[in-house]
Amino acid sequence: MWAVRELDQKDDATLAALIAWLDFKEDPKWVTGDVVGALTDLTGKRFGYDRDAWRRWWRGRKRL
Repeated sequence: MWAVRELDQKDDATLAALIAWLDFKEDPKWVTGDVVGALTDLTGKRFGYDRDAWRRWWRGRKRL
C-alpha cells in the first residue's frame, strides 16, 4: 500500500484491485486500514471502512 500511495498510482486497475481487496474480510484490521488509507489518499474520498460506499462510488465513477 505504501508504494501505491507514494507512486500516486490512480489507474483504474489499481483502484479496482483496492476496491476488491475490501471484500477480504479475513484480513487483519490493519491491512484493511492500509487499503482504506490508500483509497482515501488516491481518490480524496472519505468513506472509511464503509465497503458499500466505496463500491457505489466505484460503480458511479465507471459510468462517467
